[in-house]
Amino acid sequence: MRHAKKLVSTSVALALAVAAGNANAAIYYTITDISATAPSGANFGPYPQAISPDGSKYSGTFFASNPWLYFLSQASQFNSSDRFSFERGCWLDSGVCDARWEPSNVTPNAYAYVWRQGITGASDIYRYPFTSDNLTAASGNALVTAYSDETSPQTAGYTSSRPSNRSAEFNSTALMASFSPGGNSPYSQANALVNLGSNKYLVGGTYAFNYGGNPDGTTSASASYTNCYSGDTSKFNNSYGTSTDSVDLRYCPGYNTAAALWLVDNTTPSAVTQSLIGTDTASAGSSYIIKTASINGFNYDTGSSLVYAAGYIASSANDSDDNNGALDGRNKAAFWVFSSTSPSTKSPIPIGSDPTDDTGSSSNLRNSWAIGVTGEVSGSRYVVGNNQYQGSSNNNFPTQMFTAKVSSSAVVSQNNNPVSINSGEDLVANAVNPDGLVVGWRDSRETVNTQVINGSGRKPVAFMYNIQSGGSWYLNDLICTSSSDCSQHGKYYWITNASDVDDSGNILAEAKQYNSYDDWANDINYTTVMIKLTRTMTSDPSGSYVVRNVPAGSPDLNEGGGSFSWMLGLLLPLALWRRFGKAKK
Repeated sequence: MRHAKKLVSTSVALALAVAAGNANAAIYYTITDISATAPSGANFGPYPQAISPDGSKYSGTFFASNPWLYFLSQASQFNSSDRFSFERGCWLDSGVCDARWEPSNVTPNAYAYVWRQGITGASDIYRYPFTSDNLTAASGNALVTAYSDETSPQTAGYTSSRPSNRSAEFNSTALMASFSPGGNSPYSQANALVNLGSNKYLVGGTYAFNYGGNPDGTTSASASYTNCYSGDTSKFNNSYGTSTDSVDLRYCPGYNTAAALWLVDNTTPSAVTQSLIGTDTASAGSSYIIKTASINGFNYDTGSSLVYAAGYIASSANDSDDNNGALDGRNKAAFWVFSSTSPSTKSPIPIGSDPTDDTGSSSNLRNSWAIGVTGEVSGSRYVVGNNQYQGSSNNNFPTQMFTAKVSSSAVVSQNNNPVSINSGEDLVANAVNPDGLVVGWRDSRETVNTQVINGSGRKPVAFMYNIQSGGSWYLNDLICTSSSDCSQHGKYYWITNASDVDDSGNILAEAKQYNSYDDWANDINYTTVMIKLTRTMTSDPSGSYVVRNVPAGSPDLNEGGGSFSWMLGLLLPLALWRRFGKAKK
């Protein structure tokens, strides 16, 4: 046994030497904490929203409640105009759903109930935005969702006086759209911004054109609007998420919305001119269903003078008989191509399969949406988005990223599994830069098999994926200074969600921050922080730059990227010891 112990010591020392030798190189991502001031009532955050293409500006928000805990949708991406982020409802254990919904549990855990109360309120007390130019968050601030690509970036976003009213903005200029039964749209939102040059800009987003899900086609306020903003909040308990029409929240946003494209002339900033020149509901199905559509991202090809836009259009899950009426409204990923010299209304080009209510196959889609589009990547252009599956897989209804190679007129091919993942795993793309670097969140390695359907949910972790190389990484694996130290400036981090990425590959993200390794390993005593991750090199991380950074005892599951290099050095000597130990017997 003395020889065995000696061999163990030698093997462990060798393993650690290999690990240290591989991990003592320069860190791949350095962390900068972003501090913002939260007002009273802003109980959660700060959460990241957008970063400018050059990385010099950023935006974020605080929230009054935490949608992640109920809807399994990252707080920074949660948006009441995107029905796919909440229309399925709660499919966790009924006790978990009740604990977060029932009014009797408002203190301290019923976050969903608090969020629902905010929607019915007279003022928008749910969201408290801020920017790098004004780090004091307030409900009256504009939420900046996009920056332009120039030395002094312009902004796009929206302000909200109350949940049922929001106004798309370019800088501080409201972007207008018509509404039936008359007047300007009470509900519009800007999501994307592109600089065309000569002080001309395109702004993409969504706007309401009439009340949603109105079965008789009249111009009066429909039940969808009423149920969304004035519904009976006591209904939202364990029955929420069923197909019954009594589930009020599933009628949100209460309007039918169209994908919107505004052309803005900023030659005279004090007198900005605008025109709404590209809209499309692309709404399959009857007048009964709630129809929502949006543009979420742009890429401008200066060589061809074409602007590619990515987003989603309206679809129907069960239009043949409308069993569920207005609630049959679903979303389908799509892209558009506009001329930058003379933008005009264009029809969307759908991506992928149609949504369905059929749960018979795990490949059946409930919703899909596109989040962005790349520039030319190795001679091809890609739209990136997410598929939300209707059928169950490994105790989950997963949402998983897709990539679609596109031309200026069609989808060339689609890959629904660009990253190797485990069955039923969530892997959600939030943003993509022109070079094809995708960021978002996925299920963590140690909880990837945890039961979600009638369970308690999984732990999210941020990821990065490079379309060009096909490599993917957990961001937590890219912040270590050595194999034995993954802290930065005296703190430990668990990066839960990457919201946006700039043109240089720097990332705006959300993280849990801990004061000690033990707190990190046990996931206790943390503070939610907003961080900027700055790359120290432009090539893909590999070898010494990738350190498997998970709590001790986590299973070795499908990693989805090259993060095993130093671990092999650790495991091989131990395997040899085990073999020789047996031989000694």
